[in-house]
Amino acid sequence: MLFGADRDILYLEDATEAVKSIDGSRSQGIRQSIEKFLDSPNAAFDKQVEPHLHQARDLGTNTRAFCTWCVDEDSSRELCVVHTIYDKGDEAKFFAEISEFNTEGEELKQQFEELTDEQYAEWIQSMRSNSNFIVVSNE
Repeated sequence: MLFGADRDILYLEDATEAVKSIDGSRSQGIRQSIEKFLDSPNAAFDKQVEPHLHQARDLGTNTRAFCTWCVDEDSSRELCVVHTIYDKGDEAKFFAEISEFNTEGEELKQQFEELTDEQYAEWIQSMRSNSNFIVVSNE
C-alpha cells in the first residue's frame, strides 16, 4: 500500500457490461465496495482467492467481483482491474473459472509493471476513451 499513490480502477468488458445490465442498487453497491480502493485499497477486498486475484463483495445485494491489484511501488501508482461482477448465487460458476481469471490477472500485473509512468498514462487514457471499459481515478 502506497501513501499518496495515484490509483485507478479499470472495469474490463465483462465487468462493464455487468455494471450496465444489473439493477441500479446492485450496480451502485458493488461499485461502492470496489471503489473503496481509491482511498484505501485493502478496504476494497474481502479476501485474496488466488495469488493474483482478490474478491470484492457487496453483502447487501449479494454481488461479488473478481479483481487484480497491481502496484508499482517505484512510481507510486496502483491499479485495480475488475475482471467480472456476478451474483453470489452464481458463485460456483465463476469459481470454476478462477484459474483463468488468476492467469489473466498475472499477465495484467506483469504488463502494468513493465509500463513507464508516461506509457501507463497514455494507456489508461485510451481505456478511459473506450466505451467498452469504465475507468475511475482518485485524481
